[in-house]
This record gives sequence, C-alpha cells and structure tokens, in this order.
Amino acid sequence: MKEILNKYLNEEIGLNLNVAGRLDCAMLLGVRDCYFSVKNYDSEHIHHIPYTSVVDIIEDSSGIKTGGLFSTIHSFECAVRVGHIIENMSD
Repeated sequence: MKEILNKYLNEEIGLNLNVAGRLDCAMLLGVRDCYFSVKNYDSEHIHHIPYTSVVDIIEDSSGIKTGGLFSTIHSFECAVRVGHIIENMSD
C-alpha cells in the first residue's frame, strides 16, 4: 500500500474518514511503513491511519467522482476506504 499511496503524496485524495459511505477530501501528508497521514479539511486535524484499517484503495486516472445534488462534486485519482468501528450504544 505504501508504494501506491506514495504516488499521491501532497495531493488531495478521497477518504471515508468521517462517514463510512461517503468519500471526502483529505490531503495526503505522509506515507510511512505502517500508516499514512492525512489532513482532514472539516476539522483541520491530522489523522494517522494504520494500513490494517484500509479496506481498499481505488485508482482511476480519469477521476473518481464524489458528491452530488446537495454537496460539492470532487474528483480524485485515488480514493481510500477505511473500516469503521461500530459502537454498541445500548447500555
């Protein structure tokens, strides 16, 4: 995965960081041996994501389009989908 992501270093990628089914913009800041780092534009936080959380990486030189009717349309050459932890909210 490191070799794939290195091609997009310092570029915007699509990432489902906040909502499992939605790709948002994130700036790919770093690619390390066990994790990659992105800056989330919604919160300005930097997230360090282990490769073990990656479900898949999608590449398309013609662009992966996201957004639609009520959101800004973005196009990325690379999109990363990560797994989300589902918490049990009942106690």
